[in-house]
Amino acid sequence: MERYYAVVGVLEDWFLSLEVLESFLPRFFSGARQVLEEAEDSEAKHLNRNTFKPRTEEWLKRELAKNLTREIDFYHFCHQRLHRQHMLLGTEGEWEDFGVKSAFSGLRSLFQGWS
Repeated sequence: MERYYAVVGVLEDWFLSLEVLESFLPRFFSGARQVLEEAEDSEAKHLNRNTFKPRTEEWLKRELAKNLTREIDFYHFCHQRLHRQHMLLGTEGEWEDFGVKSAFSGLRSLFQGWS
């Protein structure tokens, strides 16, 4: 992955991913955070909300973890790499200062228990 992709974003850290993408690949991602901020302010952000989200049973998480060990390891690797790239930029915490939280923060808790 490191050989072919400069940046791999993680959905649960969407804003941080965009920040890294803007810095590493400005030709393609310049202004991406601004577009996202404008979309966050609009009513469009509520169009694809799932109002019914059933609880995932613990036994099911354990069974999935047994069968998805490579995928979970790869996810952790990508997540760690993204944060290392972000630290290289010297902008740690910029999005947190604005009080912005990722819409995908639930994924972190789901995967952390599987390692």
